Amino acid sequence: MNIIRLFLSSLAATLALLAAEASAQNKPAPPAAVTFKSLKEIVDVLPHPLVQQLKIKGRMEGAKDDANKIFMEKAVGKTATIKVRAQDWEPWSGPENNNDKTRITMVPATMNVLGTSFKIALWILIPPDQMAVLGKISKGGEITATGELTRFELALTPEGLKLNGDLRHAKLEK
Repeated sequence: MNIIRLFLSSLAATLALLAAEASAQNKPAPPAAVTFKSLKEIVDVLPHPLVQQLKIKGRMEGAKDDANKIFMEKAVGKTATIKVRAQDWEPWSGPENNNDKTRITMVPATMNVLGTSFKIALWILIPPDQMAVLGKISKGGEITATGELTRFELALTPEGLKLNGDLRHAKLEK
């Protein structure tokens, strides 16, 4: 009798384990992280009517706020691979738990989307292991950076619309 109970108990445990494994195999895979391939792809998360409102004086402030909410939802926290010209770089201390030790400033760029002009300024923050790649370019040289977009926001300035962003933990390619 004890042998039968032991057998049934062992069989039940095995069946439960098999059921759990089968259930895990039937779960859909988590969605892949969005990877933007250019600054334009990031800006393109904004709906066209909203971009057009950014040109209308009385609607600019509200449209800017709406655009920043959309950037937070659809772009910030995602991976981006961006080709830029490096204007300058400098040591950067950042928060205590930060691995990024150098901040690269991109040469400011202008982008026109549906007749709306944006000036773009991006900081690319890199860990020490990327300094060898950075050493291969001159200031003003082109570089490709892949990292996490941790900030991307629109500001209204006296000069016009400006997009500011941070690309953190970036890996560089010449």
